[in-house]
Amino acid sequence: YEMYWYNKTTSAGWGGLSVGAEEIDGVMTLFLVPDSQMEIRFPVVNDYSIKNPDGTYIQFSYDRTKADRVNSAVTKASAIVREASFLSDYVKLVYFRDSICDLVSYNDYAANSSNSVPYGDPWQLIYVFDDDPDTNVVCEGYSKAFKFLCDKTQFEENVTCIIATGLMGAYRSGDSGISLERHMWNIIKIDNSDYYLVDVTNCDENTIGAFDKLFMQGYDGVNGIDYQYICSDRSYVLYRFDEEIVQEHQLTLPNDLSDNDYAVSGPLFRSHSLVLSGQIGVNFFVDLSKPEGLNLSSVSMDFTVNGRTKTVPFSESILNGG
Repeated sequence: YEMYWYNKTTSAGWGGLSVGAEEIDGVMTLFLVPDSQMEIRFPVVNDYSIKNPDGTYIQFSYDRTKADRVNSAVTKASAIVREASFLSDYVKLVYFRDSICDLVSYNDYAANSSNSVPYGDPWQLIYVFDDDPDTNVVCEGYSKAFKFLCDKTQFEENVTCIIATGLMGAYRSGDSGISLERHMWNIIKIDNSDYYLVDVTNCDENTIGAFDKLFMQGYDGVNGIDYQYICSDRSYVLYRFDEEIVQEHQLTLPNDLSDNDYAVSGPLFRSHSLVLSGQIGVNFFVDLSKPEGLNLSSVSMDFTVNGRTKTVPFSESILNGG
């Protein structure tokens, strides 16, 4: 996330080094002048660089007046992590997926290369968490936001979230064929499991995988170097990993990818206790945000008064008696 301002589509600059040369025994030798220092300059996207009066941008500058918006987005993301703290590891991931999809939509305009939108916030996570319905992202924003939430979370088990890049193509019944385009998604490992597919972009509304067809899924087939994930009996998606991702994370494909969907086991919610001593007529309110597709019928609350315990289903909003 810290590199949200970096413009990876253009070259960095460097300077500051002073180089000298001298001839020794007929051989020209280059050397660094003592006390010279190298300066590396990284280009900044227009969204965060300083704007000149004529409308152009200073490429290697950062506009500090825009830092508050970034800090607010990080605060929003941190709040989502706190809200999910009582959930099990799997339901945390579901909550992160649903939160991202509720906050943002796919930015079709930025994704269309003919519109020549310069690289910047539509490809980053800031637009996801800025609470502005008019700022949306492409697949990079979805996947970076999901990983950011995972990285800030203290899971009960060892959860590993990787950003994957490569090619992706969707097929629906009636299509004449399938074409692969650049894409970014995530793969998730829980404890010692294999990696499961998480494509939050295509879990959003009106996508081929909505709402959970491409979430914690195992692959259904391999076509050369493409991995097939079936969404329905009439549609499927192919993913092809960039070799750089495979090497960076030392993946062995297909062995490290699960060929089974994730099986939910154990409690969906963590146990929490609240102790009130010497209180009379205490009222309190419990708010559980319910992720899509989860059944709260198994959730209950235990009330202990003077050594007597009463278990109340979560669906009951009013507790009568002592």
